[in-house]
Amino acid sequence: MKSNRPIGIKILAILAIASGAIAALAGLVNLGFGITLLENLRQQNLPPSPTDHILLTAGGLNVIVGMINLLFGLGFLSLKPWAWLLGVIMQIANIAIIIISLFAGRLPWLLSLLLLIIYGAILSYFFQPRVRQAFNQA
Repeated sequence: MKSNRPIGIKILAILAIASGAIAALAGLVNLGFGITLLENLRQQNLPPSPTDHILLTAGGLNVIVGMINLLFGLGFLSLKPWAWLLGVIMQIANIAIIIISLFAGRLPWLLSLLLLIIYGAILSYFFQPRVRQAFNQA
């Protein structure tokens, strides 16, 4: 590991790896429950409702997001230049999702504000000269 790595990079990488693993595992659990639910309905000759597929959709999305977070965390920890770009894209996407969720009435405004501050601070951190330099030298 490089000695010029800012501590924030290590912290964000570890958090991304942990949250990625948790999201991927949660997604697999949702997929399992969804498959079990649909199989039980099929065995009882009952048609699934559109909401019965939510577990499968949510599970699949959680697995994908979890894998992206794992990839980002490992790349960030290794100071891979592509990980910096992936991190910037992820933070912009997070900010967009929070704004959309706020206007759709899915999140309370105080929680939305807190999340926007956190994601904005992380995005700002990515553009700090020392962080940019660490990824340019890797």
